[in-house]
Amino acid sequence: MSDREPTLYLPSRDLGGQAEKWGGRSLLSNDPALLNRPNGQQRQKVTLIQIADMGRPRQVNIQMRWAPVVAANNPTPELPFTFDCRGGVNRYLVTVRRTVDRQAGPIEDQFEIFIGDTLPIDIVLCRELTVEIEAMTLGTDGQGWVECAASLVSNPGPRNLWYPYDVVNTQRFQATSAAGLRLIPANKDRFQFTICNTSTDADLAIGFASPLPLNAVPPVPVWPTTNIAFVLPRGGFFVYESPTQAVFKGNVMGVWSGAGNGGALIMEGTIF
Repeated sequence: MSDREPTLYLPSRDLGGQAEKWGGRSLLSNDPALLNRPNGQQRQKVTLIQIADMGRPRQVNIQMRWAPVVAANNPTPELPFTFDCRGGVNRYLVTVRRTVDRQAGPIEDQFEIFIGDTLPIDIVLCRELTVEIEAMTLGTDGQGWVECAASLVSNPGPRNLWYPYDVVNTQRFQATSAAGLRLIPANKDRFQFTICNTSTDADLAIGFASPLPLNAVPPVPVWPTTNIAFVLPRGGFFVYESPTQAVFKGNVMGVWSGAGNGGALIMEGTIF
């Protein structure tokens, strides 16, 4: 196998001669000894995606995968390519250049990625697109294969136009307690949450505590004034609904004014 296969997918002709998929793979290295070999097979930087003018802006999905070499003296990729690969080059600089219309200059996004990281891009709107990848130094030198593929997104769902992810909702019930407790654990992927006090004879006080190390106990609220942000009164099924764009992602704490009836209906949405 050569050190570069510029075309992973044969062009599809379903769009009047316009390809629907593009891709390439290349062996990259940050080792000067390998880069200076006379045969020049090792590269530190390569362009793996280059899409010419598609005639109008289209939505294109970009994905990357990785593979180590079989051995230091055998640059054949260790198949299969995966999204999380160890060994060799572990840090790459990715440059994405795109144009949206002919009247404006190109848009350039550049980011560093470590093998196993989630790509900070998914679907991009473009008329032309170029993806360039460079092997960066990280403590030790090495070599590794990188594969990049791009494909047209023909029918993105309405949610993808606004939130490029799904939201999974979990619901539970917490009985009243005169002792402070944690209603919702910290969740870095939290999208939104709601709390409803169903008690007819006890007020519910809500407090917020920052994320802590695993198994650490956050500051608990104590009725009626300690570690408390606000109160959901008894008897009215009052609800607190968090914002979505600036939602608190730490521990949500609670305490009732007494061990009454009812409790709290809790709903949390998590980005999936």
